[in-house]
Amino acid sequence: MTEGDSLLAHLLPRYTNRIEDAATDALVYILNKSECARAALNVLVAKTTGASVEHCISFATQVVVSDDRARPDFVGYDGNGEKRVIGESKFWADLGDGQARAYLEQLPSSGPAVLLFVVPDTRIDSLWTDVNRDVGRKPKPSDRVNEGRRRIGLISSSRRRRMIMVGWVDLLANLSQVTTDDPHITSDINQLQGLIRQQEGRVTFVPLKMEDLSPEFPRRMRGLVDLVYEAISRGQNAGWLTVNRGGTPWTYGYGRYFNIPGLEDSLWFGLDYTWEQSLLVLYDQNSGEFTPIHLLTDTDREIVLNNVVSQLKDICDVLKPPAGTRRHRAAKA
Repeated sequence: MTEGDSLLAHLLPRYTNRIEDAATDALVYILNKSECARAALNVLVAKTTGASVEHCISFATQVVVSDDRARPDFVGYDGNGEKRVIGESKFWADLGDGQARAYLEQLPSSGPAVLLFVVPDTRIDSLWTDVNRDVGRKPKPSDRVNEGRRRIGLISSSRRRRMIMVGWVDLLANLSQVTTDDPHITSDINQLQGLIRQQEGRVTFVPLKMEDLSPEFPRRMRGLVDLVYEAISRGQNAGWLTVNRGGTPWTYGYGRYFNIPGLEDSLWFGLDYTWEQSLLVLYDQNSGEFTPIHLLTDTDREIVLNNVVSQLKDICDVLKPPAGTRRHRAAKA
């Protein structure tokens, strides 16, 4: 599946920049439409907090919940009309100063309630730090929940109030699992999942960690580029590929074009930072397809290199046209 694999993902970015609001409206629409989806959210909250929270039976968006006009993205109400979940959904917008604190103050002290953040997986660590700083709480190692990389924090002033942070993918996967018997809701969730995949796939700045700034990071990048060049060189020496131009930078990486018999100047092998399956990929310009080259871990360079060369040759053998035919590089539009 690709970035734009749902109608929602295809249309929304063309007509609005309020993607977070649209995703929130879609989520609330699904929750209000499906009792099973609401139950799944309630179960997720209960499992994450380790305590029972009264079930929400209805949800609303953009509710003004205080005199200072604090406006969370959505609110969940129990059967008595009490707020039990105040929710904030994020993609790439920053957390406003005092935003989490204002929402937290609106949680009722009369019973268990949750401040719920739904965010991209890549922002869970950094936003959890920001949220805790905003409410004057110090994060703890016990905040991390094994399932789905979730976070849970108890509020010291009232153990009946909690903060939870979950990933969009995690949340929608839970809703999807319990709504398979309803094709309409399944379709709605699939539409929203497509939008989430598109937004989480956007190129954005991922907060740095200290280990990212160590000398180890550039050393590993140089090592991977060396693997690319050495693998191409070995294929050239063995005679199953040829090269007629040097290294080629991409927006998201660096590598080399090469030829195999019958397929001229259309294959690229190199480092592509956008792939989650593997940093090294083979790209065929004729088909537009990317094939990951998997890297062995916890082993010596020579073994890794031999394995990369073997994978590269196996793929080239499959791509090679039958004898007597020739495919040229696809013309650019």
